[in-house]
Amino acid sequence: VDHALGTPSASQGFRAAYEKDVAGIRAAGENDKYAYQLQSGDAGPEEAFAEVFAQLHGAGAAYWVKNEDYLKAWPNVAQAIRDRLQQEKKKP
Repeated sequence: VDHALGTPSASQGFRAAYEKDVAGIRAAGENDKYAYQLQSGDAGPEEAFAEVFAQLHGAGAAYWVKNEDYLKAWPNVAQAIRDRLQQEKKKP
């Protein structure tokens, strides 16, 4: 989905949202729970986009985290994805 939408996970806005959420996750000591989304380089933001997108649409691959808890951990990423989807809806 990320690629189909023009790779928003690589945008400055998404990366800023990602970094805010990462700071909160690290402060809460939940690094292990979200280790896959905390990978270095582009992989972390790409995986965060994929999982949060899936969580917003029902369920993702992170079966060990309740949907609502996952979205609470990634509120800024979730909002960035919602905003991007709204942009798509406005296209003719």
